[in-house]
Amino acid sequence: MIISITNASRETAVVAFGIILTITITAHGAIRKALFPLEVTNELKGLAILMIILSHIGYFLVSDRQFLAPLSNYAGIGVDLFLALSGFGLVVSALRKPLSVGQFYLKRLPRIYLPMILTLLIFLILDAFFLHQTYPLKTTLMNLFGIFPRADLYNDIDSPMWFITFLLVNYLLFPFIFRRRFPALSALAMTIAVLLFDLGITRLNLLSPNLNQFYKLHFLSFPLGMFIAAILNQPPAWLKMTAENLHSKIKHPYALTILRLIGLVLAGFTLYYFYYHSQVGRGWQLEAAASLANVVAILVIFILKKVDFGALALFGTFSFEIYLLHWPLLWRYNFLFGRLPAGVATLIYLGIFIGLGYLFKNLINKILHVTKYCDI
Repeated sequence: MIISITNASRETAVVAFGIILTITITAHGAIRKALFPLEVTNELKGLAILMIILSHIGYFLVSDRQFLAPLSNYAGIGVDLFLALSGFGLVVSALRKPLSVGQFYLKRLPRIYLPMILTLLIFLILDAFFLHQTYPLKTTLMNLFGIFPRADLYNDIDSPMWFITFLLVNYLLFPFIFRRRFPALSALAMTIAVLLFDLGITRLNLLSPNLNQFYKLHFLSFPLGMFIAAILNQPPAWLKMTAENLHSKIKHPYALTILRLIGLVLAGFTLYYFYYHSQVGRGWQLEAAASLANVVAILVIFILKKVDFGALALFGTFSFEIYLLHWPLLWRYNFLFGRLPAGVATLIYLGIFIGLGYLFKNLINKILHVTKYCDI
């Protein structure tokens, strides 16, 4: 049921204040041993899942779309961040420890399939027992294999899982396409492969129209993450030489700080510009380009900042589990919205999601440990 709320601006301020206060309290000075450490990756995942949850609440759970705006305007950027970080992580891992195709699948796919299957089974049982709601057998079987041909927030078992199918396509292609000697070219090859896949399923009408649009908007994100990882970990000789020459010529003690501030200002301006010029409604090409520009700007900010945000990193640690669980709990099992002020309900739900994500992730890790998949 869509929830009616009053005074959307006041409730949005409550949520914004709560999130900003929590992030500020948990902030601490950063000690960087790498340009893109795990802490930054987790922070970005935390930001991405916040964007998605707030968008789902603001646009699809409550009646007034002013609630959580502009916090709720960035779901697409959140999805792009997730995909880019996935591509980045796979390349970094492959460069450090190469795996055969079989080893790659045994190591990576259970971490997608196992949480997905458990989540589906949990909600299938809960829905049947408490809501007396069932789903078509064909759709259920397809979902259990990771195939989600549509994204209907109000009628699917777990609509946000459309992302799983798209992620699996990238994961299935990765070990065949990636080459350690040519990581940047591998990113280009992945772009072509995913584009061909998208064109193929579009022509075959295998997906709902809105899901076709999602695939078009996000197909570049995973290869972008691969490309960034390639450039950072195996920079071309000319780029490495240019960076070394530039570093050797910088003598002023504050020069690097000034360059860092310039980078932060340019990234901030990019976010500001595309907030007012999002390109939404002007074609998927422009909309996708704007979203990726925002992703790059966010990456630059998080790489250059000198502060770590513990709350974002905590959220990011359990981001995948939270992504799987959050929408059915909000839509079909909501027990806070309508009973508490919307702002307070949102903040409490965020805390609940962290707790559930922690429990679910630990369960998954124990199962994977018993089955030895995590030891590959």
